Amino acid sequence: MRGRAGANVNQLASEVRFLTAPLKFVWGMFMWAIVLLLSPFLFIASLVFGIHFMSRDEIGLAKVLLVVVGPFVHGGS
Repeated sequence: MRGRAGANVNQLASEVRFLTAPLKFVWGMFMWAIVLLLSPFLFIASLVFGIHFMSRDEIGLAKVLLVVVGPFVHGGS
């Protein structure tokens, strides 16, 4: 595409990206919120059901991650 038609297509693509960027940002924030809310439950489930298969180091790491990520569930207070 050359000339005016190519310029119009580029402008349209640029406008679509500009309009969908906030939606992409909101979707990313929503996905991170879900991960942070579910992560303590996943860590607890892995400790409860996987304790027979995990080494002491893995159990310790899971406990540390639970303490670090856990406060996000309660809003940090």
